[in-house]
Amino acid sequence: MLVVTLGAIGFFAFLAEGAIMDWSAVYMVGTLGASESTGAYAFAVFAASMAIGRLLGDFVTQRAGHVNVLRIGGVVCGISLLTMLGASNVAVTVISLAICGLGLANMIPAVFASSGRIASQAAGRAMSIVTTLGYSGLLIGPALLGFVAQVSSLAVSLGLVAFSFILVSAGTLYVKRLVALHADAVHGS
Repeated sequence: MLVVTLGAIGFFAFLAEGAIMDWSAVYMVGTLGASESTGAYAFAVFAASMAIGRLLGDFVTQRAGHVNVLRIGGVVCGISLLTMLGASNVAVTVISLAICGLGLANMIPAVFASSGRIASQAAGRAMSIVTTLGYSGLLIGPALLGFVAQVSSLAVSLGLVAFSFILVSAGTLYVKRLVALHADAVHGS
């Protein structure tokens, strides 16, 4: 159950990452009326902040732990996207995307590392389940959110991305409980 939960967290984290990569510039240009170069710049800011966050990832993860990286990252990303959607301002959007990139940077590595640690002898199997579920979010997410945007609006679609970050954070509460139960079972036997 823990592996499937981590896979679901990976699915929503990848879904959100793919959606931001594919739709943030479109949101800037189509909804906010920014120029195409500004939309590209906003995506570049997001990507650069993710790169900086990944460079600092080991330091952050050693201090906070994988579950806290996921929980805090989900909250930070959810709030930054909701701020972006609520403000409907180019400058706020660029800043929100930068903050979101920092929060998102180490979520996927934390999911993968956690899945490799929980299953000792079956680490390869756990990793394959988690990566398959996770990457399916990257493949399915942007298309699904594009469909939602076509039916309603891109703001609604990006609101669902913010909701997926909330699901990631909520999922960590369940993961923490399952890890504690797993540790009790291992030490109790």
